[in-house]
Amino acid sequence: MEKLEINQLMNYESKYFTCSLKKESKNIYVYCNNIKLFSYPVRNEEKIFINEKGYKLEKNSMNYFEYDSERESWDLLRETNDLHTSIREFFNGKVSALDGDLKTKKEWKKITGRDLPDKKTDNIVYYGEKLPDRLVEMFNIKLDKNGFYTETNRFIDYDKNFIATFRENKKFLLLFNTDSANYFEYPFNYLLLNKNNEIVEGGGVLIR
Repeated sequence: MEKLEINQLMNYESKYFTCSLKKESKNIYVYCNNIKLFSYPVRNEEKIFINEKGYKLEKNSMNYFEYDSERESWDLLRETNDLHTSIREFFNGKVSALDGDLKTKKEWKKITGRDLPDKKTDNIVYYGEKLPDRLVEMFNIKLDKNGFYTETNRFIDYDKNFIATFRENKKFLLLFNTDSANYFEYPFNYLLLNKNNEIVEGGGVLIR
């Protein structure tokens, strides 16, 4: 849909959401339902109409729009520091595995067809059902008996199929325990998948 990205839904238990976009001259028209946060890279457009209500834009920048249900209005986020990292954002840089992590390298080759480089990077990928202590400490990940908590404080059981991202200073971490390459472009902080690797739930990126 052009370059609009849906970053967070309003209600993940709902069976659907809708979104459409149309551009006319220097205006953008968006019609959406069950969406909490979306983004659009604004160039020279001057105004956006969301469900027929007009809002100003910041030119030449990525604009994030968050829905305020109490005011029934949309807010333009001024700082992207208000957002957690996303799966898609993780791949903005070169990725690598931990020293000696042959299991992740093997799985990465299997699902992507590409080898992970030996040179270490700030974007670390890890495949496995349980987190090693060094990643827990490096990214300050909160654990429980049978799983871990995401950056958005969603508990994920190790028995579930998942993809999750973490950020600590300049380092990024991508965790996964299933064939998830089809979802590496998704703008969510985490994803839960069923046994058929179909999305069951996606976690938003808003910091609250």
